[in-house]
Amino acid sequence: MDPFSTAAGIIAVIQIADMVVSLCKCYLEAANDAPSDLRLILVETSTMKTVLESLSFLCSRDIKEIRNDMLHLRTALTESQEREFYNWLRRTDPCKLHHQACIRYESGTGDWVLRSDEWQNWQAGRHRCLWVHGIPGAGKTILASHIAKALDEQCRRATTKMTSVYYYCNFSNNQDESVPFLRWTIDQLCRKADMIPDCLYDLFRVGVEPSLPMLLQAFAAILQGFDSVYIVLDALDESTPSGELLHVVQHLVTDSRLEKVHLFATSRQYVHIEDVMRPISTPVSMQNPLLDEDIRLFVQARFRENKWLKVWPPDVQQETVETLSAKAKGMFRWVVCQIEVLQRLTPNRAIILKALDTLPRTLDETYERVLLGIPEEARRFVHTAIKLIHGHRSVHCKNPASYILLDMIRRSVASSPPEIDYRYDEDLLREFCGCLISVGHESRSEGVCSGGDKGPLTWTITTASFAHYTVCEFLESRRIQEGPARFFAVDKNAAELEYSNLIVTAALGVRSISPDCIREDPSFKEGCLLAQVGFSEEYGFDFLPEDHFPDFFAEDRFFDFLAEDCFLEGGSRLVQLMLDGDPDFYYIFSSALHAPKVASGRKDLEPNDPGDPRTLLLHLLDTARLHYPILRRVAAWTHSQAPYLQYYYEDYSCPMFWISEEDKDAMREFLHNMPRGLTN
Repeated sequence: MDPFSTAAGIIAVIQIADMVVSLCKCYLEAANDAPSDLRLILVETSTMKTVLESLSFLCSRDIKEIRNDMLHLRTALTESQEREFYNWLRRTDPCKLHHQACIRYESGTGDWVLRSDEWQNWQAGRHRCLWVHGIPGAGKTILASHIAKALDEQCRRATTKMTSVYYYCNFSNNQDESVPFLRWTIDQLCRKADMIPDCLYDLFRVGVEPSLPMLLQAFAAILQGFDSVYIVLDALDESTPSGELLHVVQHLVTDSRLEKVHLFATSRQYVHIEDVMRPISTPVSMQNPLLDEDIRLFVQARFRENKWLKVWPPDVQQETVETLSAKAKGMFRWVVCQIEVLQRLTPNRAIILKALDTLPRTLDETYERVLLGIPEEARRFVHTAIKLIHGHRSVHCKNPASYILLDMIRRSVASSPPEIDYRYDEDLLREFCGCLISVGHESRSEGVCSGGDKGPLTWTITTASFAHYTVCEFLESRRIQEGPARFFAVDKNAAELEYSNLIVTAALGVRSISPDCIREDPSFKEGCLLAQVGFSEEYGFDFLPEDHFPDFFAEDRFFDFLAEDCFLEGGSRLVQLMLDGDPDFYYIFSSALHAPKVASGRKDLEPNDPGDPRTLLLHLLDTARLHYPILRRVAAWTHSQAPYLQYYYEDYSCPMFWISEEDKDAMREFLHNMPRGLTN
């Protein structure tokens, strides 16, 4: 039984006993000739009150001890230890997605949810989960951001210990979101409760990654610091796969230990999601007249704010608002794309009305029409941009820097230049790619912390990305392959290979022209050791001396090993590509170690021209990320030989593998031939 509930029950009994004693006194004072057994009752009840007060004291002391046990660890941690713990705990930060969604929110929209009976019942605790489902492009993420802000404001005004947490699943993460979701949620609750559960800190202290059951245990523990916890979880369908996440959701809203949790979730209405969500939640469909009114408000706002649209004749504006609202069928995304096209038209009534009469009916038709409207001479540019964004996202699970993307496009089209020599810049991306690609700013962090640094260097960089996950789905689908826009179709494997080829070529290409300010940078020598040590700790290279890096890559048996079927998906294709190109492996992999530390010494990594040394750093950072899976595989390969003994070489001591006693001399020779300095 919950100790806090037990204490509350005891206190209630004490109060009742006290009332009984008081009533007995009143009765005795009113009846002077009362029999002796009533006086005996007074004695008995007084004794009971004393016993219960003693029990209450002991119980309250136990409860205080429980609280102290939960809090003592938190108060004992230094600021540095807290920072390390939270860095370890957090894996995916959804803040950027939340802020982007909040910016795109139109005032007044989404309030229909807050006025619905389903919302009122959820708020009253009559059910623990509210599930909003809708078609692609219906604006579920924008709605989730609005709900998250509303709940945050509600929690701020609450007189009880109430808090809210949001998390956005995203197709760009390309991951099972169950563990990242729990880790982020626990991170936020720990910070807000100013408490770290012992069970979680113990895992951090011994370097063990928490399993799903361990995270759920920690989640239950941290709930003790709150009366109510509201969670907004957006886009269940964008978890890859979604099975584990649905299992976590089911656990959160059915486990009696987690009854303080109130979950607001959104997703598409897929059958496998509906099978899980419908029995445990109250469903709310986004296909309703209230959403249509939201779309009308959104379109009206665009006509007030868009400098091209607001000069249209008033009657044309009104007709456009009515037409878009009627034909949207609940798709905000469809409306956004139509406005993107319509704003380019001449403000002529006949031209605009003709465009309104021939609007595409679906998102697929919209994307197809945008692609077919690209001039013939610019189609290769757009297709290359699409493939490289897709390839970069597949390899790194993040969006490419726009400058790197444009540089790779230049390299890609250099062999057969287009008829028109375009100026490859961000404006060209926006002009031709329209509503397919977004160019914006993102925060990035790289580098190895050292000395008094409080964390990795963080900076803002301009990136390019697909404007919406439905764009990526359409480009990969069979629908585009069988239609008139088939030229723009994207094959996942081919896109990864083309991206890998270009980024490796770029890294090799800049080697001979690496600026002296990079080669002689003081942080190169200082960073060499730190970058390697940091990399070793993260990927398990604990068998390496601190300033050595074995040249496994010159070994034929290593190349054979990389080609095995057990290598990571796509890795064998990449390795074969590099072997065919006969690249300089020593440079590639030493760059992979150097680049993060060198970058951390730079305050601004936004390059301005192709000759800027920062261009090299950005290439090296992408090259480093590209090859981390290969380096991880090297570690696994070496450990698999026989990591049983300690090997001591000269004045360096490190755990090292032995192949056999007979190969001892060969191993010494192998170690002797290792590179003596990555900067030489």
